[in-house]
Parts: sequence; structure tokens; C-alpha cells
Amino acid sequence: MNNKSKFVSFVSPVLGNVLKVERNDKVIVNLSIAFCSSEIRIVRSEIWTNCAIPTADSWIAIEIPETNNPQIIASKDEAFDLKSFSLEFYPQRSGSLTYRVIVLDESTDEERQIWLGNLDDDVMIVLYEDCDSGTLSNEVECGWLSKVVGVESDLEELFRVVIDEQWPPDLNSGRKGRYRIGKFDLDSESDFNPVYSLSLRSLNRYISFERSKIWWIEPRTGSRRINKTEVDIQMFVWQQFSGDFCLLLAVPPVRLSYKNEYTLEIHCDKTLNGDNEPRHFYVATSSGTDVFQFVSVVFEEVRRYFGCAPLNNYVPTTEKSNSFIPSRIWDHLGWCTWNSYYKNVNESAIVSYIKNLQNLNIPFEFVLIDDGWQDYNDRLELKSFEMNTVKFPSNFKIISEIKRAGVKFVGVWHTLIGCWGGIDPSGQIALEYKLVEVTKRDGTKIHLVDSCDVDRFYEEFVTLLLNAAVDFVKVDHQAVFDEIVDADSERLWKSYQRALIQSTASKLPVIWSMSHSPKLLFNTFINSKTLESSEFQHALRTSDDFFPDVDDSHGWHVYANSISAMFSTLLINPRQHPSSPNFSTSLPHVVADWDMFQSKHKFAKFHAISRAISGAAVYLSDKPNEHDRILLTQMVVGSSINGGSRTPRCQQPAFPTNECAFFDFNKEVRLFKEQNRAMDNVIGVVGLFNCRRNGEEKFSGSVLDAVQASDVQGLKGEYKEFVAFFYELKEFRRVRRNERVLVFLNAGRCELVTFSPLIEVHDCPFKYAIFGLYDKINGAVVLIDSSVTLRGTDNLTITISLWAHGKFVLYVDKILATIKIAATVKHSIDSYSEPHVELVCDKNLVFIDLRDDSIEKVGLALVDVVVKW
Repeated sequence: MNNKSKFVSFVSPVLGNVLKVERNDKVIVNLSIAFCSSEIRIVRSEIWTNCAIPTADSWIAIEIPETNNPQIIASKDEAFDLKSFSLEFYPQRSGSLTYRVIVLDESTDEERQIWLGNLDDDVMIVLYEDCDSGTLSNEVECGWLSKVVGVESDLEELFRVVIDEQWPPDLNSGRKGRYRIGKFDLDSESDFNPVYSLSLRSLNRYISFERSKIWWIEPRTGSRRINKTEVDIQMFVWQQFSGDFCLLLAVPPVRLSYKNEYTLEIHCDKTLNGDNEPRHFYVATSSGTDVFQFVSVVFEEVRRYFGCAPLNNYVPTTEKSNSFIPSRIWDHLGWCTWNSYYKNVNESAIVSYIKNLQNLNIPFEFVLIDDGWQDYNDRLELKSFEMNTVKFPSNFKIISEIKRAGVKFVGVWHTLIGCWGGIDPSGQIALEYKLVEVTKRDGTKIHLVDSCDVDRFYEEFVTLLLNAAVDFVKVDHQAVFDEIVDADSERLWKSYQRALIQSTASKLPVIWSMSHSPKLLFNTFINSKTLESSEFQHALRTSDDFFPDVDDSHGWHVYANSISAMFSTLLINPRQHPSSPNFSTSLPHVVADWDMFQSKHKFAKFHAISRAISGAAVYLSDKPNEHDRILLTQMVVGSSINGGSRTPRCQQPAFPTNECAFFDFNKEVRLFKEQNRAMDNVIGVVGLFNCRRNGEEKFSGSVLDAVQASDVQGLKGEYKEFVAFFYELKEFRRVRRNERVLVFLNAGRCELVTFSPLIEVHDCPFKYAIFGLYDKINGAVVLIDSSVTLRGTDNLTITISLWAHGKFVLYVDKILATIKIAATVKHSIDSYSEPHVELVCDKNLVFIDLRDDSIEKVGLALVDVVVKW
């Protein structure tokens, strides 16, 4: 066992990041170490830096003094010692620093030095004046651009058409960050497919969005050099040593690929049908410090290029995005049949499964009948629109039977071309619609409904589903036309997408799956006025499947879905990120879909917490009779037998914090952080996930990291103090906005932290913070609004509105023995009687229970909490 595996550390500034400062700015270095004192002793800690003195390249060691322990939230199942160190210094030049710890091995009495991080993980410290003066370039440093025919040009050629230049305020530094966006048009008239090479210099870290499979675009990160793979890239974002960001975005039919570890290639493919479509890519630079703000600005410009409708046609809502609104399908807990039965799904299995859920009083309110219900042959070719009557003898009457059992919404699965193998040329569909034979890349020939008949095909199929009371569809395998090599494939693809959108947009919500074809994303999603004006919220799958039996996939699944928001979510609506200059809290017309998961699974809590704050639908695929009822009750509010239920999920999409943008958290010894907001953006929520694999040695998979209220972007108000509620530990901590709280998590563990502002009222002797439902994952989401009224000199009334009746909590910063508190329901818009109110005070906490006979309900409640002192 090496010494490094005997402890874990947290450092700030974070290794691998770039810190931009003014010359007179103070840099605060923090280092905390969790270790076993019986095995090692921490002798001292140091930073090694070349920016503490003016002389160039003079590296010196500076010892970091030990401090008293900061606030620490420790893991319940791990005992350890903790030492913390802190140092302040003023950088004299741009440079870098790293960390070194000297330890004494108690078993050998040997003193050793341990460098934290990897070889290329130094913290880059950059003085703004060096950027402004040109000492460090604040323009893109990409080298030269050359065409295969040998013509070379300076990269400034990329900016010969600067289509936009902005100076929005940088939320992190307060300075104005320069955003420069250029659209580079490529030769669309040539008879060959030209290839351009772009060499990269000053490459600190990067994230690329790559087409790992023909139907999925996935993130990949690296530092200092490109890790070459044989895949196409849709977007490449990198950070230079100066801290500035650069971006390359390929618009179909242009694509990017890797040439070597310092060079990208830009391919100008001609479309298969020979059309001379515009071929271009975007290049952009930013001198700001918020990479998500940068990407959102670029995508705003891309949408303008496509002539998209203004981003204001969303699902109808009230003024506040988190208000009690008419529920949509994705607001409920759902069940998908796939991991429960796979293709063996049948009528009797579904009926039995739903009865079992009812007996357990688990309120699943939408059901998705996945692959396995259709009438197809052994070659997976669709024969007819009907269900497989051997497995479903009632045919589509099963939909009504499911609804009579108490399920509100039922959806069915199909692929874009009907089924995986297309259409059976000897089946019923072939008698009614014209077919065409096409060839896939592997030489396989399949039959499809021809473009002249596909509108009617979809219209009649969707009409049949609507008549059967189907409420939504999951459309899989949507990138299939990228596998087809026929010259007519482009015309076919456009016909199928048009038919799908026109037949469903105003009739059925769609889960778009296996749909990461670049031409689909750029043309269907950001250039479809039909989708944006739809009254439904549609869903876009943002990653590969949930694989219950692959342990290594679960950390990746959470990380990949969350980080993919930088590409897919912002491409569809760049105003959804809170740092966007045009940030909008309107509900999105397309939500993310993270796929299902299982409640009785070793990573169930990992998935449950991530889904709750993701903004995505929450649905499961438990095996028959294998449910974790305790976890399920934490994920949903209400009951299917008492007027309905809802999941307390965020209504806006979640995003990683900025410091997570360029790192792969399956490898990093850090916690992945996913952030969102509640109660009209007043309350912040942060999910913390240890995505690492567990090793055999102690601490080998453990992580020590920190969380703070300022990790959440887009919070309203200038509150200086917050109360942090740690859901898993059920602990409350009073913290300042930028105060870090240390968190220790073992591999595969997670935590959900809710930051509620500590509200101060003039002439009132105490401060208070409001939290949502205490025993629900992401319970703050049920809060709609709050207000306070001071009555005289010795009492006030806090009015809280919620969309659920349950047990919620109020934090008061004074010992409650000196304060008298009473709570009543002032008004309740509900189909039931007003809820009974029970109040319990415990030190600084006030628990207010609105449940009647311990029964939760979904419905508007307005509660007055009267406080006297």
C-alpha cells in the first residue's frame, strides 16, 4: 500500500484549473487531509510555485500553516482524522502552483514527500494585466489552418466574417468578458470533400462532444494534449493557459475529427444526395471565466443563423416557474417495462406488475410499454400497426385496462422506421403503403415506407394510438438514416422527421431516443417552429442506456447526462443556463431524459438524487416484486389513491458547476457537482456524487471535497448567509455564501445539499430559513413562495405557499425556548378538507406537518407561521 492511498485531500484552488486575478488580489490556498493517524502522520504541507516572486521561472516552496478544523460533514461509515492548512499570498507574476505533502509512515518510520495531482495538473495563475497587455494572448491561439491542397492561412481568416461580438458581464470576476464569434464558410461548390487541419497551441484542458456511437454523442475530456480516437466530433471546447476559452462547432454536413494530439481536422462532406448545402463551422473565443455562459452565447448566435423563432413559446405556466401548475406527464413517477421484462413483456405481466404496485401503494402514474409489444417477425420487421396478439390478446384494449387500474398516462415504444428491421415486405403494412428497399453500411438491405407515403403512414399510426388512449410515444433509433448509404437517404430522412413532428407535435409528447444525429439535432430541434409552439413538453434522451448489471456505468451515466447539458440542452435553448446574458425561467419545451433506473439497486440513491435535481422525468424499471419502498416514498409526494401524486423534481434543467466542465469524474479524486434551483430561484440545490470506482485499499475510492452556496448560479437576492441541509445525513449547517463545507464520500455514494437563505427582518431578534418537505429527495421544490409581515414589536407572520401537504421544516437561528411559534393553514385550494397542522420544535428547527392521518396530498396550501418573542 502506498502512502497516497492512506489519505484523501481537498485543495483550493483546484488542481488543473486556471485562476484569473488582479495583481493586488489575495490568493487563498486551502488544503485539508483526511487520514488514518495509526498509519501515517502528516508532517507538513507546501505549495510549490513560480508566481510568488517577480523573477521568471524561480520555483520556491512555501509552507502552508495548519489551521483549526473547518466545518466537516463526515461519512457515516468511515472514521478518519482531519488536518487543515491555509495560506494567503499575492502573486507577483503569472505562473502556476502545485501542492506537496510530507508524511511519516508509522510502520517504517520513513518520511516521504507526496505530490498531489498528476503531472499536468498544476493550478495556472494568470494576472489580468498580462492578458490585457498581450503578454498572455487573450485571443485564440490555434496556429494555422491548412487545406489538403496545401493552401495555408492564418487563423485570423476564421474571423474575416465576425458575426457577433459581445461584452456581457462575467458573473465570476465582475469584469466584462469579451465574446467573439466567427462563422467560417467552406467551399460548397468543389467536386471533392476538402479536409482542413487546425493545429492547437496553448491547450490547457478540453472537453469534446464525440459521436461515440452513431446514435449517441458523449463527452470526453483531457489536458495538455488530445487523446486521439477514431470518432467524429461535433463540438470541441478548450481552455488556454491564459484561462480564455475557445470553441469549434461543426454544423452538418461539416464534421470534426482528430488528426494527432495537437491537431483537429475539419471535414467538408458533401451530402449523399448531392445537394450543395452551405458548409461552415463556428469558431469563438472568450476572455470570461464562465464556460457555460460562453457556450450559451455561441448557441444564441447559431439559432439566429438558423432563423429560429424567438425563445418564448413554451409550455403554458404561471408567472413563477415553480408555481403549482397543471401537472404534465413528466411531473409524475413512471414505470418503463424494459429492464423489468425486456422483449418478454406481455399483457398478463403488466397487469400483475401494476396490481403489485397498488398493493404497495407506490404511485406510478405513467407507464411506458417499451420494445416487445409490436407485431413484428423474427427479422424485427414490422408487420402491422397492431399489438402482438399472442402476448397481448386484448390488443390495444390493454391501454384502457391499465388506466382503469389508476395509471394516468400510458405510452408505447416504436422506432423511427417502425421497428429495428424496418417493414416486413410481406406484412399488412406492405399492402397499404409503398415500400422502398435501402442498404445500410454493413450491406444489410431493409424495407422502409417510401417518402411519398410516410406522412400518411405516421398520421394513420398516430391516429390509431390516440384512439386507443395512448398518451405519449418513445421513438427510438432515430439516427438510423446515418447508417443508410443510398443516394436517396437524405430525402427519406427529411420525410420521416417531418412526418413524425407533424403527426405528434400537437397530439402526443415524444421521447426522442437514439437521436444524436447531428443533422437531427441542428435541423429538427433548433429549427423546428412546430416543436417550439407545441403545447406539450417533449423529451430528449441525453445519454446511452441505464445498464443495471454494469457497475462501472453508473458514475459515468450521471456524469455524462449532466455534462451533456453543455451541448444538447444549450443547443436547444441557450437561455436555460443561469449565467446566460438572456437567462429565462420559462419552462423548456424539450426536457432532458436520463433513462430509467431501478429502486432496488446498489446505485439506486445515486440515480434517484441525480434525477430529482436534473429537471428530467423520473421513471423506473424495477424487476417484478423487487422495489425499495422506502426510497420510492422519498421520491414522490402524494398517493395515487388520494387524488394524485407528483415527483419533487426541478422544473429547470440542471448543470454542472463551472469547475466540473473539463474533468472526467470517473477518474478525478473529486466530487461531481450538479446544481439547480427551487422556489423561484431563491433556494439552491447541489448534488454531490463520488463517481469513482472503489478499490481494495482504504480511501482508494473515497473523496474529500467541499460545497458552498455560491456553487449555485442564478440565485436571486444578495443574501450573505445560508443554512445548508444535508439530506442523507439530515444535518443543518449555518454558512456564509462563500464558506466551504467539507464533504467526505466513499465510492458510489452521494449527497444532496439544499441552501436556503437566512432571512433577516428589520427589528426582529432572529433570522429564519425555509426548507421544503423534510423527508423527500429535493423537497424544497414544493415551495412556491414566502413572505413575512411584522405585526407590532413582538411578533411576525411568515406566510409560506406550497403545492404539497407534508412535513416541512423551518430553521430559526435562536434557541426556540425564547420564542413561541404557532402554525395554521390560512387557505387551501384542494378537493379535500383543509389539512390538520401539527407543529414540533427541536432546538433551531420547527417541523410543520400538514398531513391528515399521515397521508400526503398534492394540492395548494398557504400556511401562516406566527412567531412571538
